Amino acid sequence: MSKTPTAVYACHRPERLDAYLAEIDVLWEAYRAKIKELEDELGTETLLCRGSKRGQFISGYVAKDRNEAPLPGFRREQHSDHMVPALRTKAGKALAERLNAVSYDPPQKPGLPDLILGEGYMGGMSIKKIGGVWYAWTTVPLGDRDPRNTGLGEVDPAMWTPAKLSDYFLAVEAEEATSPDSA
Repeated sequence: MSKTPTAVYACHRPERLDAYLAEIDVLWEAYRAKIKELEDELGTETLLCRGSKRGQFISGYVAKDRNEAPLPGFRREQHSDHMVPALRTKAGKALAERLNAVSYDPPQKPGLPDLILGEGYMGGMSIKKIGGVWYAWTTVPLGDRDPRNTGLGEVDPAMWTPAKLSDYFLAVEAEEATSPDSA
């Protein structure tokens, strides 16, 4: 872990997290299958995947070398080996629509806010199972801000309970001590 958590929660409804993770796996496999299908359709091996905190989308493909001519309906991004739809043509517009249909938009983590606002920063919540307990945490500096104004007010108390940082760090240390990589 690179940054120290500023708020930690323990889950007391792990079955909902297990269902969420199973759904993520299904969605990811479907996305990978669509990518493979699109690669086969276009005859290219490397699609240009771009993403954000909320998911991934396909914006084109990567040319094998800088001298390669773009496929029909594509154009070369300036000073790059990235090929993107040529939106000034009908073929390019159709390709852009086809590429937009291939995206990965994971569902929101159950019981957790999508966004945390802190002192000049924003971020999300990470989750991990440590010592048999699911924990959620954020590293966004919160300072003296009211939790309702940061997004932490959206944490579902029916699923998540605030945890002491000391308990969380004890669980992390115990996990690290028993991991085979700690030797």
